[in-house]
Amino acid sequence: MLLQLIKGVYVSSDNGSSWNQHNSGIVGLVAEPLLVVENDLFVGVNQKVYKYDITNQNWISKSNGIPNNTVGSLTYIKDNLQKITLFEATVNTNDVTNSINNGDNWTVVKSGLPSVGVYSLLGIGTEVFLGNEYGVYKTTNQGLNWVDISGFSNSSPAKFLSKSSTDLYVIQEAKLWKKSLNSLNVSEAEKGIENQLIKVYPNPSSGNFNIEIDENLIGLKATIYNFLGQKVKDFDIKTTITNQYLNKGIYLLEIEKEGIKTTKKLIVN
Repeated sequence: MLLQLIKGVYVSSDNGSSWNQHNSGIVGLVAEPLLVVENDLFVGVNQKVYKYDITNQNWISKSNGIPNNTVGSLTYIKDNLQKITLFEATVNTNDVTNSINNGDNWTVVKSGLPSVGVYSLLGIGTEVFLGNEYGVYKTTNQGLNWVDISGFSNSSPAKFLSKSSTDLYVIQEAKLWKKSLNSLNVSEAEKGIENQLIKVYPNPSSGNFNIEIDENLIGLKATIYNFLGQKVKDFDIKTTITNQYLNKGIYLLEIEKEGIKTTKKLIVN
C-alpha cells in the first residue's frame, strides 16, 4: 500500500498498520498524484515527476519538459498498438504535458484549454478526460486539442474524475454528476473488460481466495503484482472459478483480453 503526504511517499506492507517513508532520490517533500502504469510506478512531487526504480529501490526524476508548476494529476492511455502515452497536468495553470517514452521527455499539449488550473485527469481507452475550473474537457488525439464536454449550467471547478464500467463521474458545484460513457462515444472495447463478470472472494482474505469470471474470459492469462509492481505469479484461467493463495500483503490482480486490461485489488491479512 502506498500513501502520498506533505513529507513524500510512505509505504505500508501490513495493510496500513504501520508506514515508512520511501523518498530515496526525491527532491522535495510534497507528494501529490500516484500512478501505476502496468509494471511502473510514478509520483508527482512539486514540479517534478518521478519513476520508481525497482532494482535500486529509489526514485528517478522523469521531468524533462514539464513546466515549472505544481504537478497535480497523472494518467495514461494505450493506443490500438498498445503504445502507452503518459499525461501530466498542473493545478495552478492550464499546462498539460504528455510523454510517449515512459517519462523521459514531456511535451505541452493544451490547445483548446482555457487558462485555468487543472484538477483531475482520467484516461479511458484511447481518450483522456480533464477536470478544470470551468468544467470537463476531452481529447481524442493525445492532447493535440481539447473539447469542452461539460454541459453544466454554471462554470465551476470539476474535480475527482472517476468512472465505472458504464459512466463517467465528476464532482462539480458540491454535487456528484455522471454522464454515460455511451453518450461520450466511448466504445465497449475502451471501457475494458469490467463489463464482464469478475469477482474476487473473500477479499480481504487470510491467503486463500477465489476468482470468479464470465465464461468469455476462460482461456485468458491473469497476473498478480505486489505494491511495487513486481510480478508475484501468473496463471491461465481455465475455469469460471479459480483458487489461488498469497502471503500477507496487498496485491493487484490483472486480467487482459485483446490488449484491454482490468485490475482488482487483493488484500491478504
